Amino acid sequence: MIWKNLIRKKFNFDLKLILLVIICTFIMNGLIASDVSVSAYVDQNKIGLNDIFQLYIEISASDISNIEQPLLPNIPFENLGVSQSSSTSISIINGKMTSVKKKTYIYSLQPQKKGTFNIPSISVKAEGKIFKTNGIQIIVNEGSSQRQNPTPNRPQASQFKTSDRINEEDIVFVAEPSKRSVYKNESFIVDYTLYTRYNLQLDRLGEEPVFNGFWKEDISGDGNIKMIETTWQGKKYYALHIRKLILSANKAGNLQIPSLTLFADVALPATGFFGFSQSKSITLKSKPVNIAVSDLPKVPTGLNFSGAVGQFDINTKLNPKTVKAGETATLTITISGTGNLNQMNNPEFPPVTNLKVLGPESENKKDGNKANQITRIFRYAFLPQDEGLYSIPAIEFIYFDPVQKKYVNKTSPEYKLQAERGNIVLTTTNNQKIISSEGSDIGFIVTDLNFIDFPVLFKSGIYWLAILLLVLSIPAHYFYKLEQDKLSSNLDYLRHRKASSILKKYLKDASFAYKHQQDNQFYDSSYKGILQYLTDKLAIARGSTKNEIFDTLKQHLDNEQLYIQLNHFMDKCTQFKYMPGTEGQNDLREDYQHLKNLVNELTKHIK
Repeated sequence: MIWKNLIRKKFNFDLKLILLVIICTFIMNGLIASDVSVSAYVDQNKIGLNDIFQLYIEISASDISNIEQPLLPNIPFENLGVSQSSSTSISIINGKMTSVKKKTYIYSLQPQKKGTFNIPSISVKAEGKIFKTNGIQIIVNEGSSQRQNPTPNRPQASQFKTSDRINEEDIVFVAEPSKRSVYKNESFIVDYTLYTRYNLQLDRLGEEPVFNGFWKEDISGDGNIKMIETTWQGKKYYALHIRKLILSANKAGNLQIPSLTLFADVALPATGFFGFSQSKSITLKSKPVNIAVSDLPKVPTGLNFSGAVGQFDINTKLNPKTVKAGETATLTITISGTGNLNQMNNPEFPPVTNLKVLGPESENKKDGNKANQITRIFRYAFLPQDEGLYSIPAIEFIYFDPVQKKYVNKTSPEYKLQAERGNIVLTTTNNQKIISSEGSDIGFIVTDLNFIDFPVLFKSGIYWLAILLLVLSIPAHYFYKLEQDKLSSNLDYLRHRKASSILKKYLKDASFAYKHQQDNQFYDSSYKGILQYLTDKLAIARGSTKNEIFDTLKQHLDNEQLYIQLNHFMDKCTQFKYMPGTEGQNDLREDYQHLKNLVNELTKHIK
């Protein structure tokens, strides 16, 4: 009896123990269980035909040991190989423990042709079920993408300094001018550079500062900012060249390069047992830099100073050197070097009897390898009014060399232009002569004086119509001459008249960029076109900043809402140029329509 009771008690204990183990197992499974999630993404959606991009398939589950590698569907990209990585994270929230394991498959793909393609949903089998990823659109253009993802150019995270407290000496934003002492109108380079020992991500630039007393040109490039290891002030840093400008002072004295504001996010080291990463938003400001500007020496008597300051060379070429009277020969003047050629005066020729000078037609070229190197080309057309040998006088190009600290005179050679007999009659100030005649000296002598069949012109309607047109052309010519004189003597009036045509040119470039999805070119052309239009239409000095232009616009524009919308659009253009993001096709389409509406309203309100 006692033995049976012992067996019964042991059985009951074992049964309770088994039930307890089963209950605990279900509880632990409930605590540790996690949902399965799959996703797919790429490192860049817009690529070039010669580029390689990465497709990431990420699987999160409580058990990833039996997950098979996903098979890619039929896509127009060459699979160059696949790699994988895995990680585990554990979290406890309100007493509930969650364990999530993550496995990522990384496919390296290369496009085979241009166009817009869709990577369809990819099937992934996990924990006995089939899951599908989202689809992805890829745009493939010719060549290589203009703006590359800067991530591959960044150092490994382990190379950065890690600390939960940011030391000001380890992250510095500075403006670095190539010169601190210059002459008036002498151009120099200013680099806004960020030196850091921390891992960070750039956010945006602050409001554009006002460069009082400076002519400014932005040469920052396409916005592809790379992180480069360097040594600065005897210490190792990683440098990011945020912005590059060409400045030249338009007045003497002590001027100041203004402070520029930069917003960024600094990666902080993981804290706690579970290693969650953190970041801190910071605001950096470069210190203003003083520039000592000396006035140019007095121009020696008899020299026609061109206004150019720098170091230059001049080359000229006349083609052809023999023409027929009434035809043109082209003299090409090429001036190249380092300096402010954009601000120089056009070369002028002294008058030559019976030789008409047309032009010049000018063209600017930049050297991509040298920021301040520029070439300016002038083309003059020479039209002989009579046959003979003409002397095209030498051109004196006088500029100030800041290195030699003196004015330099470089002179082109004198050219001879031979004008031969042509097949047209030309009128000159001295005479009228036939450049060529056919037949003998007296080609025809009238011997028949019978005028019976000679028509009486003044009885013809065509005759009186011609007389009427001739009379009407006199005031038309008079007013045309007044307009031309006004255009040639009043530069502001000329700029005001040509403002609309210049705006149309930039809008045409912006429209072309929109149709070809060249977002960087679209925003750049829109920004330059609007500023150029406002500068010329409102007679604002060339080289004025965006803020100065908009301050003047506010005084002339009676539509405050239009002013706010235009200012916002210009800020977006600036932000996209210096901190390009991943603008979508819809955003570009909306901005294109917005640009057309803004320009339409702006031209209505500014006359």
